[in-house]
Amino acid sequence: MILKMLKLLNLNEGGVTSTIVSGTLTVVTLMYGDVTGNGDVTAFDASWVLEYVAKDMIGQTTTFPIETSAPTWATLPLAQADAFSVADVDANDIVQSMDASLILQHDVDIITTFPADNPAAPSRAVSSDAYQLAANATSERPDARITVSLDAAGIDDLYAGELALEFDAKVVRPARIYLERKSKGGKPPLLVHAEEEGRLGVAFASAKPIAARDATLNVVFEPLGSIEGPVDGAIRSSRLGLNATRLDPSFEFRFHIEPFRFQALANYPNPFNPETWIPFELNEDSDVTIHIYGLDGQRVRTLEIGSRAIGVHAGRDAAAYWDGRNELGEAVSSGVYVYELRAGAQRAMRRMVVLK
Repeated sequence: MILKMLKLLNLNEGGVTSTIVSGTLTVVTLMYGDVTGNGDVTAFDASWVLEYVAKDMIGQTTTFPIETSAPTWATLPLAQADAFSVADVDANDIVQSMDASLILQHDVDIITTFPADNPAAPSRAVSSDAYQLAANATSERPDARITVSLDAAGIDDLYAGELALEFDAKVVRPARIYLERKSKGGKPPLLVHAEEEGRLGVAFASAKPIAARDATLNVVFEPLGSIEGPVDGAIRSSRLGLNATRLDPSFEFRFHIEPFRFQALANYPNPFNPETWIPFELNEDSDVTIHIYGLDGQRVRTLEIGSRAIGVHAGRDAAAYWDGRNELGEAVSSGVYVYELRAGAQRAMRRMVVLK
């Protein structure tokens, strides 16, 4: 009967010659969440979904580590082409970090079915004003840290998120990526990132709602050490998603980086009694010496600092220390003194005050 019906069909409407062949058609029912095709849905599958999301945001592809043997729910091993469908557990035709959260929830029995199996599952929609995306730079020097922060504390039930950033890879690079962890106990969210040619994708997911105090994602950038002159740059967001909601952040942070200079910095405290710290900045690796003079031009003390690397030496463990005593170990009297920074042929001078 079927053969008679096929003969009556005008296959391809005459465009291509068609031939009826014998064979077997196998219909496979996919097991949602099992992206590795091992017959089980675990946190390992969730981590690979996050890997997919992070890479997809920067144009990379993900090859899932699929088992070579067939899972219990199929007669053949899972194909890479089907892994996307398996990962899309909320069946919205987009693989996103919320899919990883749902897999984590399934792994710990918070849910027993996925939205793809139950279309009536509740939505996790997020309002466009429920988050803040901001940035700050610690300074304009090459040792600065530029931190981009995604604050989602305003979301009552935050389960997952994803953020894509674009930056000038010739100026800065990602140095640290982390979710703030202020709460004690419980498992931290899974976090995955991928980077390529000035693009960074970050994705995170949790089985349980992330506490407001932990709902801040920080991406810390550092300038490259090869910067030789003043540089202007920007960090922009090209994609943002929270839970299952795609958002448009329209975010841009512009920054300015100045190269290191040779200079003596203001001592602290000033005035002082009896001790002070003298910070300085070097434009190259140098042997450093500091001479201290009275206003009469007489040398009071010489501080041999030794070899120091290029950069700012400002903290109490890095700046030069003077105990307010002369070469004989005697405490100097109140008054104005001059300190001279020397590094090779370079010289710089500033004043300081001893006040007793």
